[in-house]
Amino acid sequence: MVNSIEDIVELHKNHGMIEDAYIKLHLDEKILNLNLFTMQVNTIHAEKSDLDIWQDRINEEIKKDRQLEKEINEFITVFEYLQKFKIKHGEISKSECPDFIIKRNGKTTGIEITKIYVGYDWLYEKLSNEIAKYKIKKEEIAGYIEYRKASDKVETYKLKHGKFIISPKISPKMSEEYQVNIKNKIFEKIRKLLDDYCKCDINVIYANITSPEYLEDITDIDEFIKDIKYYMAHLDADLTDREYKLVLKMNQKWIEISLNDGSYKVI
Repeated sequence: MVNSIEDIVELHKNHGMIEDAYIKLHLDEKILNLNLFTMQVNTIHAEKSDLDIWQDRINEEIKKDRQLEKEINEFITVFEYLQKFKIKHGEISKSECPDFIIKRNGKTTGIEITKIYVGYDWLYEKLSNEIAKYKIKKEEIAGYIEYRKASDKVETYKLKHGKFIISPKISPKMSEEYQVNIKNKIFEKIRKLLDDYCKCDINVIYANITSPEYLEDITDIDEFIKDIKYYMAHLDADLTDREYKLVLKMNQKWIEISLNDGSYKVI
């Protein structure tokens, strides 16, 4: 019986079957779906406003435990990956290295998740989280950014209906340097994959590029693939007995790259 927000959060699972992720919750005469891994709710029979209230309350409870919050955020990320690749069945478990292990169809898949930051992307994300956490009012956002001494690093845009958008300030002159930084950070992840956690049948790095504009053009991707092939050719690694994949998310574009042969597809 679920009687409180604490009871709901205690339902969180860090391993189990993907197909058993959702349970129905009956709350205040509303019926909600709860994902036991991500602790995200969606509606069966409830208004969106009710849904938002319950999600906010659940999130506030989760934030009391930083380790739990980190784990759940990682589950949210990996379920985004599962949804994109239509993986609906199999056993998933939280791990350390890699972040997740999935067992399905007689094979194991290891997934390491990461974000690739350049410039002040990390600061923009940090400020956005703080503004949400402290419930800073829209009219106080600019003042808060100034208080955090970040006015020269991020920009704010006021939209209709009083909404604000915060984005990192990016100099066009830094474009080439940012591209190099993104590639180098991805190469570091590939090196770690081969050194530390290439123990599954299929080994995946899932990287969210926070400044996708620097690799959005498909010709840039072609050049990037050439760089990856060159990098892989000069590594002392045997890739014959396992699959190795790099999955990049850039806004709405997803790219799956085979590290074994350099082939790729845009999803």
